[in-house]
This record gives sequence, structure tokens and C-alpha cells, in this order.
Amino acid sequence: MRYHNPVRNRRKTLWIGIAVGLAVGLGILYAVTPHHIAFFRQFLPGYILLRLQGKDCYDADLRLLRHGNPHLPEVALTFDDGPRPGVTEAILDILKRYRVPATFFVVGVRVKQAPDLLRRVVQEGHEIGSHTHTHLRLPTLTERQILNELRNNEIVVARAVPGLKIRLLRPPGGEFDRRTLQVARRLGYVTVLWSATAGDYENVPPSRIRSRIWDATDRGAIILLHESNRSTVAALPQLIEMLRAEGLRFVTVSQMLNHLQTPNQRLKH
Repeated sequence: MRYHNPVRNRRKTLWIGIAVGLAVGLGILYAVTPHHIAFFRQFLPGYILLRLQGKDCYDADLRLLRHGNPHLPEVALTFDDGPRPGVTEAILDILKRYRVPATFFVVGVRVKQAPDLLRRVVQEGHEIGSHTHTHLRLPTLTERQILNELRNNEIVVARAVPGLKIRLLRPPGGEFDRRTLQVARRLGYVTVLWSATAGDYENVPPSRIRSRIWDATDRGAIILLHESNRSTVAALPQLIEMLRAEGLRFVTVSQMLNHLQTPNQRLKH
């Protein structure tokens, strides 16, 4: 005959009730929180570990930026893979109309093809970062090849805009290893990742671009867009208006670095 343990049954019922309550609570929070991805990111084990280590925003040892100050109502708008004639001009026109600063991570071979576009980006007050010279995945290269990818891009950029020094790096595909970070740090770079992206390097409808960015954006978000197609251009005006309506202001990546919480995390010029 099986013994009935009322205490054990009560405990089991209690834990089931707690689990159901948590699920319902999270469901309600999901329903009332517009930035769904950004909300749930904070519960991921990897993110919790980084937060406990104080590296969820910026790892000063690796000079690796993942996110801006979560206590400030600001976001950094960034564009990869340019400059691209026909798309970059349209993006710049929109940014100028809305008075929004941005950070452009440029590819050296594209700068060679359109140096005037790079000059316009700089003249209109935007920031330039490196997206390498040929857009190769850096972990697949030797240390010397990684060095050449960064150095060659510096040379091309400096030829287009004399005196311009780039000290921000976004590795293609966001792929890096410790060796990549060591080379970048030796050259004085901060490696910049992102916290919100739309996958707009492919043919994504403007509405999807806006919704993906909206769901993933929170205070201090680094937003990744691409200069790859016209959908990004079509999505940009309303996206800017949506984020501003949330009380968010736009800053460059360097400004975001300098707004980090603790002095030892701030970018040293």
C-alpha cells in the first residue's frame, strides 16, 4: 500500500503554483513590454554571468563593447558594409533631415570605389569605424592577415579623408576570437558588437526591419543596420520617429563609450 505524504503533496502543489505564477507573470510582462527581445535577454544565463562580472556592457580588458549605459535614454545607430552608391546617399539624406548622428563601419574595398561618399559621411558629422579591408571573417585568418585587414583599411580611409584615424572595429559577421581581440587592442581599437539587429543584409521588408529593431531595442542599445538594400532606407524614417517617441536620443558609438557607468570603462583618447 502506497503511503500518502500530505506534506510532500503540499510542497509539490506550492512549487507548481509558483511556476505557474512566474509563467503568467512573465507572460503579462511580455504582453505589456514592446521591446520583447530586449526584455528577455536579461534572463539568459550568459547575459547574467556577464552582468555579474561587470562585463555586460564593456569589457575593459578586451576593449569589447556589447551595449551602452542601460541607465541612459540613448541608442547608437550603426551601419555596416558601406559605402554603397545609391543607398548611402539616401541614408545620409534621412539622417540629415532628422539630425541624427550615426557610426558607419566601412569596408576598405568599397571606400576605394566611392571615396566621395566617405568624405560626405565625415563632413556631415558622422563617425567612421572599420569593418576591415575585404570583409573576411577574422578568426579564419592568420595574425598577420588580421593585422593587414585592419592596417589596409586605415590606409584607404586616410587617403580618402587625410588625418582621419579610425579606432572602432566591427568584425565582419560579428565573428572574433581572443587572437582577433588581441590584435585589435594592440592597434588601439575598441571592438564593437551590437544588441539589436534586423538581418537587413538580406531582402527584408521595411516593416520587418522596424519590428525587429523595435523588439530588441532598450536603453543603451547598439543598433546594427546595413547599407545593402533600399528596404533599410524605407524603414529608417519611421524607425527614427518610433525610437524618439520612446524618449530615446541618438549618439555615436564613441559618445556611448564615454557615457558608460564607471570611469574605468570609459574610452581613453
